[in-house]
Amino acid sequence: EMHQLRLKNLQMVDDIASAQDKYTTFTEEISGAREANTRFNDVRKLLQLSEEERVRLIERVETLTEETKSWRPIQKGLETRLNQLMADSEAQAIENTRLQGVEDDLRAAKEMNAASTIQVQSWQDMCTELQEKIERWEGVKDSLERQLIQSQSDLRRTR
Repeated sequence: EMHQLRLKNLQMVDDIASAQDKYTTFTEEISGAREANTRFNDVRKLLQLSEEERVRLIERVETLTEETKSWRPIQKGLETRLNQLMADSEAQAIENTRLQGVEDDLRAAKEMNAASTIQVQSWQDMCTELQEKIERWEGVKDSLERQLIQSQSDLRRTR
């Protein structure tokens, strides 16, 4: 899950970079169109040009104006998408941080589990040793009981 989130985060960063590149391109084109409009808005310059040049320049200004208008919705859409991608990226970073905390907790729990397993094994070894000692002591007890019975019987016979 962490790997998928990192991949998604990288994809979002790529999308952001792509959107920023498009935004920069559109902004440059809009700036170019504005500069063209500024240059050709001077009426005296237009009057000095030949009729054909004036028509061509007026058409170019109209084209650039239309292109600028048509790019505005795209620019707005890209800005909205960029803002969404930035918000998604922040959310992914927060989720990555949370998952890192979960990984740390899991690692700590695994270490505690390993320590508990070692402790249980130690107790099992102690139990095995105690069981062996009990069995030896029961053998000694049985032997002593037989000797006691034998001694009591020998004592009764001698009386």
